[in-house]
This record gives sequence, structure tokens and C-alpha cells, in this order.
Amino acid sequence: MEEWKEYTLSNLGTIVGGATPSTKDSSNYENGSIAWITPKDLSTHTERFISHGERNITEKGLKSCSAQLMPPNSILFTSRAPIGYIAIAKNEVCTNQGFKSIVPNKDTDFMFLYYLLRYNKDNIENLGSGTTFKEVSGSTMRNVPVKVPPLPTQQKIAAILSSLDDKIELNNKINTNLEQQAQALFDEMFKDDKKDILLGEVIETTSGGTPSRKNISFYSNGNNCWVKSKELESGFIIDTEEKITDDAINNSAAKLLPENSVLIAMYGATVGAYGIISKPMTCNQAICALLPTENYPYTYLFMFAKNVTQELENLAVGSAQQNISQVLIKKLKVHSDTNKIKEFHSSTHALFEQMLLIRQGNKNLSELRDSLLPKLMNGEIETNSNIISKE
Repeated sequence: MEEWKEYTLSNLGTIVGGATPSTKDSSNYENGSIAWITPKDLSTHTERFISHGERNITEKGLKSCSAQLMPPNSILFTSRAPIGYIAIAKNEVCTNQGFKSIVPNKDTDFMFLYYLLRYNKDNIENLGSGTTFKEVSGSTMRNVPVKVPPLPTQQKIAAILSSLDDKIELNNKINTNLEQQAQALFDEMFKDDKKDILLGEVIETTSGGTPSRKNISFYSNGNNCWVKSKELESGFIIDTEEKITDDAINNSAAKLLPENSVLIAMYGATVGAYGIISKPMTCNQAICALLPTENYPYTYLFMFAKNVTQELENLAVGSAQQNISQVLIKKLKVHSDTNKIKEFHSSTHALFEQMLLIRQGNKNLSELRDSLLPKLMNGEIETNSNIISKE
């Protein structure tokens, strides 16, 4: 096996911080063409490459602060609030101060570096310090120890892991297209129909609960998926970060929801986020579940949730934490033409079934990638072309 050597991240590239131009001077932002990335931009970003954030800055804004323009293929790594969001610059970008990014040198494959940082994310987070929130300093980032093989092996490792992420990202694009087809049909079928009946009059809504954290057994070896609002990602939910036991359900407000229930987030930064469960699951109290019926099937309820996201965000109240309520959601209006709703379901359920299959396939691909990552980064398996399926 080729020799793997001990390095620090500073040996692999230049560590670059970021900064925020003064928001009091609008000329730092208005009509800006320089991509400026913040941790918030990565919070919902699902692909490896990123080309721009929510806001651009101007040349004046860039020169007014210590932000640095980084070349394509730089690896962006959030160093606080939270630590460990990772992306690759698709083009020239700069970031705010919430990053310690790396511009790789000529002996470092940028894609290998991306996966190396993913592999070391938890370790880097553990090195963070701070009382209000943890942060990784530039000196800490520069001195993170890593083991790295020669460039040809880096490229082979990157190719193996990239082939899986390529498939995942292509599948995500296919799912986006399928959802756009459903949206187009929804717009066409209901463009002349007014929403004239309250949601709460035609379907049942419910919420969930959080089993006591003091009882560890509620969360040990559970087999019931328990959805939190941060897991609502505008599509089918295949699995959850935590699972709870039957005993946990029996001793809390959590309840088992039927397959294809549509979930809407009611609290915090995720207000209005939505998703659909692929099998019976439970949820916490921050989520409102819409239970599908024959007259109001899941396909319609999903598109309804998708199309009221902005409305719910606008209705949210609260100073410490933005929130909406089940009562408010029940007062939203839906279409009353159930024949047309059933026709919509008949025309789109095959699209939704395909979206579900793709999500399930991506879960399998992600699990394979995540199982290979530590083995490849430790040199435990050879970098040959037979590691993954050609399918």
C-alpha cells in the first residue's frame, strides 16, 4: 500500500476566513455580483457545489472588509453556528466570518479534501471552544491532524465517493423535475377554483410530543421513526435521526401517524417547512400532521402544504421564537371540488410513487457512501473500481 503521511490541514492548502461588509451601507450589497456565502446558505443546501448565497456583495463591499475572494474548488467549512457545514465553491466566492475555508494546494485533490473534511467533521467540532457558542479558530483549523495518501490515491478515493454523490444529486434533480410536473398540473387544474372551505372542516389534524429525555429507555432500540421539524425537507421522509419505543408513545403525547400523512413545522426557523412520511411514524410537538382521506389524498395535501409555505411564514408570531398553531393551520382554506381533487390524485400519484422510490434509493446510496468514507480515509480498503456497483 502506498504510504499515508501525517499532515495538518495547513499543509494541504491555505486556510481562509471571511467577513461581513457593513449592512448600514447599502452600496456594499445593492446590485452586487460577488457571491457571498453564509452558514445559513449551507443549512438547506444539499449538493456538494455551491455557486452563490442568498445575497451578493459589491466590489466596494469586498474591499471594505477582510473577506477574501477564493477560487473555484475551494472547500467551504463553517466554523461556528454551527460547525461543520461543508461545500465546494463552484466559482469564485467569498464568505462571512462563520467560515474557515481551505484553498487546496497543487498536491491536494479538492474533492478528496472535501471528503476528508466530512470524515473529520466531528473531530474538528470537538476542537471548538467558546462560552456563548463553540467556534473553531484559524489556528485550530490549521493544526487539525490528518492522514493523507499521495495524490493519485487521493484522486481514486475521491472518484469512488463522487460516483455515489453524482448519482444522489442526479436523483435529486429528477425528483425536483417530478415535483415541478405535479406543481404545473396543480396550477392548471385549480387556477380557476377558489379555496372556499376551511382545512379543519374536511380533514383531521394532530400533533405529537417528546417522550421524557430522562427515561433513556424511550430512545434505546426504538423502532418507531420520530420526526423533528428540522427533518422536514420538502419531500418524502424515509428515516429519522431518532427512533422511539412503543412504551415512549404510550407515555407521551407522541402518537403513530398513518402512512402518507403530510407534516408542517409550527415553531422556530423552520416554520412552514413540510414533508410527507413514507410509512407510519411519530413526530414531536413542533409539527402539525395533516391526515389524508379519500376526498383529500396525500398528493393534494402535499401540494397544499408546498403552496402555503410563504403564507405560514408571514403568519408566524413570537419574539423569542416564531410560531404558528394547529388552530391557524385549520383555518387555512382549501378547494372544495373533491372530484377535481381526486382527478389530481389519479394523475399524479404515479409521480409521487416514483419520487418515493428515488428517495429510498438515495438513502441506500448515502448509507453506502457513509460506510465507505471511514474505510477509504483510513486506507482499510483498496481503491479499485469494483468497490461499488456499476448500476
